[in-house]
This record gives sequence, C-alpha cells and structure tokens, in this order.
Amino acid sequence: MIELQDVNKHYAIYRDKLPVINNINMVIGSGEMVSIIGRSGSGKSTLLNLIGCLDTVSSGKIMVNNQDVSSLDSNGMANLRNERFGFVFQSFNLIARSSAIKNVEVPMIYKGIPKKERIERAEKTLAKLNMFDRKEHYPRQLSGGQQQRVAIARALVNKPDIILADEPTGALDSKNANEIMQIFRELTQEGKTVIIVTHDPKVAEQSDRVFEMEDGYLKGQ
Repeated sequence: MIELQDVNKHYAIYRDKLPVINNINMVIGSGEMVSIIGRSGSGKSTLLNLIGCLDTVSSGKIMVNNQDVSSLDSNGMANLRNERFGFVFQSFNLIARSSAIKNVEVPMIYKGIPKKERIERAEKTLAKLNMFDRKEHYPRQLSGGQQQRVAIARALVNKPDIILADEPTGALDSKNANEIMQIFRELTQEGKTVIIVTHDPKVAEQSDRVFEMEDGYLKGQ
C-alpha cells in the first residue's frame, strides 16, 4: 500500500538547510494500523504530512499503490489526497457554525458530489459512527468524543483507502480515546490502512506495529 524509499525533507533557512526527515525507509501494508511515536520535534508529524501529500519530499520516493506520489505536481497531489486519504486531527477542525452533517458534507462538496448524494452518504457515515441522532447538532453541543466521531465521519465519507490521524486521542479522556481506537481497529478490519501519530504509549500499543522517530531518523532502521 505505502512504501517510503530513502525519504528526506529539509527546509531552507537563508543559505542553510534544516534537515527534518532523514533517510526514512518504511513499508505499510493494506489493512494495517501503525503508530508513529517520538518526542515533539522528532519529525513524526512532518512524516505524516509527506505520506498524505500535504508536503513534498526533498529527495527519495513515496509510493502509494505503486504510484510515485513524490513526482506529482500540486494538482496531482490534491487529487490523490481527495481520492485516497482521510485526515483526522487532535483539534477536530470542525466548522463551528455548521452542524455535524454539514461538516461531514464538506469533502464531498470539494469533490463535486450532488447534494442529494452528499446528504445520503453523510447520514450513512454518521450512523456508522453512532452519531446519526446528533446530525443537526453543532460542535459546541457535542462532547470531545462526539466531535472526534464527526471528524472521523468526515474523513471516511469519500471512501478513502488510508486514514492519517495526527494525535487523534490527544484531547480525549481515556474512555473516549479507547472508543476512537476501536473505531480505527474496525476500519482496518474493513481493509483500510490507518496511520497514527501519537505521544501516548497506550494508543501506540494497540497498533499492529510501532515506528519510533528520533531527531528526524527512524530508530532501528
């Protein structure tokens, strides 16, 4: 599903280069749930952004379903994001003035899906996450766990193969965190690949495999 080959990322600062990701090699299979752990500044979120086509590599290759995404232009990367990836964030990133169902509809609007189909798919996805009865609620009317369920529904509604989650349980208590992890586990049983960036060892230990980042390098590589 996903393969990284000698991936490097640096940022230019005046005439210098600041290395952030160094010589990363990684293979993640379909239906796997993996966690990327490490201290703040270790490069794990940058690595997730590279995998999700939110940023470009400085050198090396990232292959998604045998497609070299590191060679795509900005339009190609945007298209791949819309087709292949769903994103979940710690802060939920919901639109405060929109209901749960309207938030879930947003990715489909960008994809040009007609309104009737958008509503049907949004309702079905919310129902799958036990949020159908709160579809007209606004984010302020939902608990943190409920908001994250809406955010996951939004990530799933375009039927991506890969879910990228950056600290998805960081703002949740342990009960809600466990429920969110159970949702991710169920998604892998459906064949989806889930990649989680986390500081929490209790979250990481629920994954199939754990990758540890340190100072931009993958430990043990």
